[in-house]
Amino acid sequence: MSWIPLLREMVNAVRVSSMPLFGKHKIVGRGASGDLTEEIDRVAESAIIRVIDKRKISCTLVSEEIGVKEFGRGSSIYLVADPIDGTTNAISGVPFFASSLAISRSPYLSGVVAGVVMDIYKNVIFSAEKGQGAKQNGKTMRPARVVDVERAIIGVDLSKIKPKEQLQRLSSLLNVTGHPRHFGANALELCYVANGLYDAFVDIRNLLRVTDIAAAYLIINEAGGIMLTPESHKLNPSLTPTSRVSFVAAGNNQLFKKISALIKT
Repeated sequence: MSWIPLLREMVNAVRVSSMPLFGKHKIVGRGASGDLTEEIDRVAESAIIRVIDKRKISCTLVSEEIGVKEFGRGSSIYLVADPIDGTTNAISGVPFFASSLAISRSPYLSGVVAGVVMDIYKNVIFSAEKGQGAKQNGKTMRPARVVDVERAIIGVDLSKIKPKEQLQRLSSLLNVTGHPRHFGANALELCYVANGLYDAFVDIRNLLRVTDIAAAYLIINEAGGIMLTPESHKLNPSLTPTSRVSFVAAGNNQLFKKISALIKT
């Protein structure tokens, strides 16, 4: 069974529900992850839940707003959702935000078998199934083969970074690369590594939630890229709304090794 059609139906429902709220700011509560919930977040999550109910899907939903909730009975399937990735962009009218959904057969990242990330504003869908490659709007995609850090376009998330510890670790990398980037929607930017628009993406803050990266993690790996901890270990956090990660993602192993060496303490 392919999970991609269902995930596509869900992100399309998110797009229909959330686009009328583009550029609108309204706090409606606080989510399970601890962050304030904007109306666009709640509406997007509700759109996903409506599809679950409509299709009578038995699963455990792991989402930033609702937390962990079981639908149906006796299912070992986990649906990991970041209904709106890049909420600040979305409510500010910046056209760079996404919806991220992943299916896992275990409560850990290693169990993810399908993932979809939609660029909501541009209506572009990135998808992957385990062992079947990664696609952008149905067409196979591959990461870039750039291996020189000096030439590489590297996404670096510096939001709320600790300057005396984490920023110092990044100083050598930032001193070498001539093309750092960050657009404010990490799931979507990781998909840019998968399709070669970015050469790499680095986040060592240990602040990004696993719900943000679950789908993109599979997409990068299925495209032929690499995504590990900064210490080159396998990523395998538990799938909860509060699990946090640090990582280096790159289009190829040579570039990954060079970046990892630059940010080691």
